[in-house]
Order: sequence, then C-alpha cells, then structure tokens
Amino acid sequence: KALVRSDGAVAPWANGPTVEAWLYDSTAQQLFTGTQEETKFSLHRGYLPIPTWKWEAAGAHVQNTLFRDLEQDAVRWQVSVHNPGQTARDLTLLLVVRPFGIARSFTPICSLALQGNSRLWINEMPFLVAGTEPAEIGITSMDESMLSVAEGQAPTADVTYKDPAGLGAAVLTYPISLNATESQTYHFAFPT
Repeated sequence: KALVRSDGAVAPWANGPTVEAWLYDSTAQQLFTGTQEETKFSLHRGYLPIPTWKWEAAGAHVQNTLFRDLEQDAVRWQVSVHNPGQTARDLTLLLVVRPFGIARSFTPICSLALQGNSRLWINEMPFLVAGTEPAEIGITSMDESMLSVAEGQAPTADVTYKDPAGLGAAVLTYPISLNATESQTYHFAFPT
C-alpha cells in the first residue's frame, strides 16, 4: 500500500522510506516544502479513490497525484508545478528520499545504487524510476544530501553508496523555467 503523509511525503509501501517534492527558488535562495498546515488534499475528480494534494510556495502551485498502475505493477506519482502569475519563474524541483517512514519513524537506507540517471535502488531493491531524467541525481549520507538541498542541488553523484547506520539519502533535481501560466509535469514510478 502506498501512503501519503499530511505534508505530502509519499511512502510507496507502508514500511518504506518517504520521498518528498520540494521547490528551491534560486533568486530568493530559499527552499520550500509542503507543510501539514498548507497542504490540501482531495480525491481525483472529486470522487475517484486516487489521492491528490497541492501546496503553494515561491509563487508556484505544486499539484500531486498518486495512483496504482495494475498493468505495470507500480505505484505512480505525478508532480506538476504551475506558475499562476504573469511573471516568469525559475525554480528547481527537488525530489528528496530520506530514511524516514510515513510516521516519521526511522526507516533505514543502508545502500543506494543508481542504474543510469533515472533509476534508484534502495537496500538492493528497485525503488524509483524517473519518467524524466533529472538534471542531477546524487546519493550519499543524509547530512551531505541536506546540505546540497539547502542550495537547490543534488550531492556529488556516486553510482553506489553504503551506510551501515542506515542514514543514506538521495536527491533528484529538475530546473524549471515557467513563463506566465505555464506548467511542467513530472512522472515517477515505484515498482511493487
């Protein structure tokens, strides 16, 4: 079962680590995340049992949809960033994987591996496939990852990373240039 936390973090299965979509505004040098208070949830089309949620930051709207793809045996996550204003916006979408479960409990990430620039393995199992190849992808310790994220970047990329303490993390970055009223949509899959 895939789960969504009240701040918008996604756990593709109940006991797995969470993935979060954050925005970085390089002009303001500020990082934005969905918060429990500002994230609004609904059902797709108002009635389908497909969770959608959105939050706003840096003059943009971040819309998310999570659903089960029975044909491909995967959980799919769609993240759309929309510029509702009349001024162009340059932002970076950061997809951040950390060793926390859906209840913010510790969920060890002892090993990470990259397969190409769009597939992430965690604890020697397929975890994430990015439909759009990121500009950067990095795997390392959670501390190093968070330092990079604070600057809107992924950490230096290694192909594999091991941490016996379980404090591994991954970051994928997507620079976005949105003109007035434009949107950009990204697709991710979690094999089940």
